[in-house]
Amino acid sequence: MPVSRGTKQTSKIPKLSNKPGSTENVRSEKIPAIDDVDKENLDDPCLSAEYAKDIFDYLKKREEKFVIPNYMDKQSDLNREMRAILVDWMIEVQENFELNHETLYLAVKLVDHFLTETVCMRETLQLIGSSAMLISSKFEERCPPCVDDFMYICDDAYKREELIAMEMNILKTLNFDISIPIAYRFLRRYAKIHLG
Repeated sequence: MPVSRGTKQTSKIPKLSNKPGSTENVRSEKIPAIDDVDKENLDDPCLSAEYAKDIFDYLKKREEKFVIPNYMDKQSDLNREMRAILVDWMIEVQENFELNHETLYLAVKLVDHFLTETVCMRETLQLIGSSAMLISSKFEERCPPCVDDFMYICDDAYKREELIAMEMNILKTLNFDISIPIAYRFLRRYAKIHLG
């Protein structure tokens, strides 16, 4: 319905009282109780359902330690497009080896954190990516691919010693602290809460 100028349109939302302690115009609906989304897993010792909230809180707090700054400005031989190509290649590796999503997400985080600390040449970017995939697959997978598998997927562009040396270089640079909170775990938790 058109409103003519000069007429005041009234809102259909009731006004609440400003008086402290007033229950005037307060909805009588009760807020629904929130179910514990982990209660169906209490009998499964592998899921540690009784600690799920504490673990989630710990990961949220730990995430602050692993915020990635803009590191591309200090990389003289790399740019964002090269990183994007590397991540696309890492996705293909994850699909070829049928690795978990967590493995891919962790590997990308390892690459980003390593490049934050180290200036690298473009020739070593795939070596860094494959070494990060090797580390994260050892960390996340039940049966991780071996070094020879990663050499094969790199088309034998690197020697076995180079791959192992880069693996050690990444681990030392990150002080062996690779239990990095990844977005996938948070998204999985939020989805469970939303659907729960």
